[in-house]
Amino acid sequence: MNQDLLIDNLTNPALLFFVLGIIAVYLKSDLEIPENSSKFISLYLLFAIGFKGGQELSHEGFSMEIGWSMLFGISISSIIPLYTFFILKRKLNVFDAGAIAAAYGSVSAVTFVTGISYLESQQLSIHGHMVAIMALMESPSIIIGLILVSIFNKEETNKIKKTSLISHSFTNGSVLLILGSLIIGYLANAKQAEGIKPFTNDLFKGFLAIFLLDIGIASGKKLKAFFSFGWFPIVFAIIIPLLNGCLVAMLSHIVTADIGNRFMFAVLAASASYIAVPAAMKIAVPNKGSLSEASAQILRESGYRQRTDSRDLVLTDPENNVEFYYLRPRDIALYVGSGELQAGITGRDLLIDSGASAEEVMSLDFGASTFRFAAPVGQNLVLKDIAGKRIASAYPGLVDSYLKTNGVTAQIVRLDGAVESSIRLGVADLIADVVSTGNTLRQAGLEMFGEPILKSEAILIKRRGSNVSAELETLQRRLSGVVIARQYVLLDYDIKKEALTKACALTPGLESPTISPLAKEDWVAVRAMVLRKETNRVMDELWAIGARGILVTDIHACRL
Repeated sequence: MNQDLLIDNLTNPALLFFVLGIIAVYLKSDLEIPENSSKFISLYLLFAIGFKGGQELSHEGFSMEIGWSMLFGISISSIIPLYTFFILKRKLNVFDAGAIAAAYGSVSAVTFVTGISYLESQQLSIHGHMVAIMALMESPSIIIGLILVSIFNKEETNKIKKTSLISHSFTNGSVLLILGSLIIGYLANAKQAEGIKPFTNDLFKGFLAIFLLDIGIASGKKLKAFFSFGWFPIVFAIIIPLLNGCLVAMLSHIVTADIGNRFMFAVLAASASYIAVPAAMKIAVPNKGSLSEASAQILRESGYRQRTDSRDLVLTDPENNVEFYYLRPRDIALYVGSGELQAGITGRDLLIDSGASAEEVMSLDFGASTFRFAAPVGQNLVLKDIAGKRIASAYPGLVDSYLKTNGVTAQIVRLDGAVESSIRLGVADLIADVVSTGNTLRQAGLEMFGEPILKSEAILIKRRGSNVSAELETLQRRLSGVVIARQYVLLDYDIKKEALTKACALTPGLESPTISPLAKEDWVAVRAMVLRKETNRVMDELWAIGARGILVTDIHACRL
């Protein structure tokens, strides 16, 4: 082994900047590349390699070697997803298997760029047509992945719009930019290209280093989640690129003898696409407990796909560009607060108890619960009497926050369950727990005292201080539409014009009622939104003032 070459590769500035990004995440540094800057750098890299490839291609004449090389590249990107899909399907669901298989069959433009940089350090080069081959290898794997998902997906409710995704595979920005730059570079003469050479050549390695720093930061943030899926994806991610790269390196001599081209074929076969795929918003959903099914239901009603198998830990909704992560309810606020996930559904109690750097975006009007203090019957305690006592609770963070807010000092005993028995067993003097009817407390010889600690319900959360993205705005708007639709009904009725003022006072709607004339003279039709819980009372009052033809209609969703 050439140790000097190994050391030279390991000390390559581009690689070291990638490592620096991972280290920054590990040290919990606030180092980050602004999103818009990162996008600009990736576009610049694609433009630069496309333009330089076009320039090189302009000096080449079309040959059988180029034709066979293009066919070889397309074959690679078609075969890889075929065999990887069936390996992945043994451990993952159909959608995840199809997505990962398509990603491994597709190519990474950044890895391609890094490969070029390495060849230049070794005084080697590639032919211009390799850039065109890279662009051609992007789409076939995506199409193959979609076909495989379509064949093996048995869930009619989870069918995806294949035409739009296939169209995107050909027209996405990465493919379009690199092909466009290739053509422009091909058409430009040497004198014209010289004018932008400092931009396409001299700045290239510097921008590459900064981009890999950004990739290192992004990779560092995902390492924990990646390792949480067990050994299978780790082994797959290590072995498959090595296998693909080695096989293609051996077979590429069939179409080309150029060492640089063969090296890049191996790099393309070993890489996986991540630039062409838009970043999906990651949302945490409770995987069990009282909030689990209700959370999934409100997301379904909001137009998002949800899992049908409770064993699935991750579900991708490509139509809405969203990934759902099914986590322990207590962990959701921590993941969102750390920035690993952009949003999540959890309880207000769990958010406060976690102490995570996350904040409430909106309430979801389900999963209501009340937290109260309770003590043995007959003690007649008030809040100030808590001082110095032992309080048993499954929510120590929540109780501690409440006590600090009210200037009370007490000892909190953390228990995961059977809180009501803690006093009888001698580990606590009183408890703080969820109370619904109070029957469980009375059976244990306890009674509530003081004001409620907290009135909790299901809420949507995001990282504290983070900007509200367009995707999060859409999610919030959809959820709000469902919440309002559940709270209100549409009320239609006919009434005489002389009683219209009284009727509108009873049914003002959210803004104002809709009033339409009727064929019957001196009568009008009125439509307004009414609170569901008040429907019958309002109908009775409308009837009393002369309204007739009163109809109630459910609202499934709305945008207000």
